[in-house]
Parts: sequence; C-alpha cells; structure tokens
Amino acid sequence: MVKTKGELTDQGFLLQWKSKSRSVDGFKIVVEPQDGSAGFETTVDRFTKSYELENLLSNVAYIVKVYPVSGHIIGEPSVVHIPASTTSNVVLNHLQWRLQVTSLGTDSIAISWNNPWHDVVEYSLQYKQIDESDEYYRSVVPQPQIGDNHATISHLQPGESYTIKLAVRRDSQSDGLMNTLLLNVSTSIPPPSNIQMQRSSDGSLVFTWQSPTAYASNYIVKYREVYPFLQHEYVVMELSGSDTSVTMPFLQEGKRYEIVFYSKRGEFRSDSVVVNVDVPVSQQVRNYCTDPDTGATYAVGQNWLSKAGLFLMNCTCRPSLTVDCSSGEWCHTEYGVFNKTNTWRQDNPENNKKEECVCNGSSGYTCYPRNCQDGDRWYDEGEPWTSDIDGYICNCVCPSEHTQPCTSTCRPSILGQDIGFESKRR
Repeated sequence: MVKTKGELTDQGFLLQWKSKSRSVDGFKIVVEPQDGSAGFETTVDRFTKSYELENLLSNVAYIVKVYPVSGHIIGEPSVVHIPASTTSNVVLNHLQWRLQVTSLGTDSIAISWNNPWHDVVEYSLQYKQIDESDEYYRSVVPQPQIGDNHATISHLQPGESYTIKLAVRRDSQSDGLMNTLLLNVSTSIPPPSNIQMQRSSDGSLVFTWQSPTAYASNYIVKYREVYPFLQHEYVVMELSGSDTSVTMPFLQEGKRYEIVFYSKRGEFRSDSVVVNVDVPVSQQVRNYCTDPDTGATYAVGQNWLSKAGLFLMNCTCRPSLTVDCSSGEWCHTEYGVFNKTNTWRQDNPENNKKEECVCNGSSGYTCYPRNCQDGDRWYDEGEPWTSDIDGYICNCVCPSEHTQPCTSTCRPSILGQDIGFESKRR
C-alpha cells in the first residue's frame, strides 16, 4: 500500500510517498493529463520516495498514479489529483533543476544534477541523518566546483537515512540567496556473501553464507522453480539475523531453481544475491551389507546373529560389502541350535529310537542310545520283548544301563528247552 501527497514548487509538482510493504522493488509513476493529450510514465527504484514532475501545463488538470512494483507484480496505485489553475505563480519554471541518485552503496551515495544556469558562482553540498536537526549538516569534502554535475558522499553508515542538500549561488542573485534542493535517500545494507550449497546426510540441500559486516536483523530467502516460458511466484522464508544457513528439503532433484538472498534491518534491505541452482540427482554409494534372509542392513565391520529357519549364523559385513557367515561353535540339528557342551534328547517316533546328544562345537555332535535295539526296533528301559535269535526264541528285557547288553532267557525253538545267555544285541 502506497500513500502519496504532492505540492507545487518553483520547478514543478513534487510527489512524495510512503510504502508499508517491505518487498517493493520500485515504483511506477503514471501521469494522465485530463485534456485528452498524451501522458507519460516512469519508474524509480525502491529507495526513492519523491519525484518532481516537470513541464506541466498550468491550465490542465492531471491525475498522477504511483504503483508499488515487486518483480512482475504491480500493486494498487495511490492517486493524486493536480487541479488546473490560471494564476501565474503556478506556471512552472521552464528552467528545470533536478538532483538525483545515480548509485547507492552501503557506505556511500553518488548523486548528479543538471545545471540550467550559466551564472553559477558557488555550490554548497551538505548532508545529515534524516532525523537530525539542521545544525548537524556536514559539508562534503571536497565541495563541487563550477562546472561539476556529480559528486559522491562517502563514509556513511549502512542502512541509514540521510538528507542531502545541494545549494547554488548565482551571479544574477543580488540578494545573496541560494537556490536549494533537498533529497532524502537511504544507504543500503550489505547482502550475505560467500553463499555455498551442500547436500546433507538425508539428501536435503543446505545453503550457507557469511554474515555481512553490518548488523542484519533478518535474512530473506525466496525461491521458485525456473520454467522456460512461465515464472512462478516466489516461496518466501524469513530467517533470524543470527542464522548463517538454511535447509531446503523441498527442492526436487533434476529441477532448476532461482534462489534470492538479501539482508534486512528494520525497513531497510540489501541488494539481492541471486543464485541459479540445478539440483543434482543424488547418486548414493552403498556402504553397508544386507542380510540375505532378513533384509536388515549393517555397517562395514559390524557383527550380528542371523537366524534363517532353524540355523543360527554369526555374520560379519566385510569391506568388500559381502556378508561372511559361519556356524561358529553351534550345533545345528532338526531339534534346534545348541551351544557347545549342551545336551538334548531326540526321539524317532517311527522306530522308538531314543538318543541323548552332546554338542562338541565346530566338530559336530555325538549321540548315545537311551534304549535297546533289536533289529529295526528299539525298546525302553524295563520293557520286555520276544526275539528269534539264530533258531532260539528269547525273552528279552532292556536293562537300565544302556551300555550293557540286554539279558535274555532263550530256548531252542525245536526242543522247547530254556537256555540262559546274554544277548549281544543292544
């Protein structure tokens, strides 16, 4: 929003305005004569807050519009009406004298002026901070000489507003008075410098910068994707003046972006630093191993226990990114995985074979019978059975000590005679 006022001067009509927006890049001034004749328009930078209209006709009314401009966006205008007049003192002097800024720095202001008179005998160029009283005007050294039309005021403070006063004494002015022009202008503050881009561990882009020498209360970072024939609106981020980096995880790989950085201090802002970035496509180098059974990932040199079904493996991720697994000192059986010296019982329900096993470590395991065998059958402790042994019918009983042979009472199958002997069958 722009608020504009105007007043008649000896040289023309002086426009002055104020803007509450902090993102204005400049102002557009449109002059529309109300007699149907052609008007004109001009633009000024964002530091200019006044403009003097020249060569206006006193008998013509004008409508003047001041638009705020930000990039390609033009805001709502502030309108000033200049009424027509028939009084002679409103007729604008045909000798137009103008003072304007030619360049702005953080500690200097360059100005220039035209000289409509040929009898100038003296220039006086002074400046002060805008909120100081007139007694604080300081003279520029050296002063402009006859024939000069430009000067530079140096040793100023960044982000400060100044009033510049240029006065000229003419030989034809017998009263000793000087013609004077006043110009209000502000120095800029330094932008962030040494802007660099790097990629963080999570793939986001991080931009870092070096803080300016002058104090900045905030930094503005705004970005937009660059298209060949279409410009999108900026996405704006405001950061603290103590920040020196910003993470931007939302930039898409393979896209081009325009990123703008500038410093702020109150209503003052620095020049913009524009960075065009082609976001690289990440090419992540694998530095881990994957367990082939579980899909879990492990760093180089890391050890873990991997269980695939009933098998327990001690695995290591090698520098070659291969998985090296071994069974270690475990014994793997269909009954489970056992540590060295562990024992377990295993039974076969088909033939009643019962064994007690012990794990010997990497060399395997050993099993001992826990019941008696006769042919393809196994019998439990104390269980009797009848067996035909080489023509003898034997009544056998499995002893409690399974390392001993079972004791049987046998008789010839023909004579029916009992004979006692020890069976060699276990």
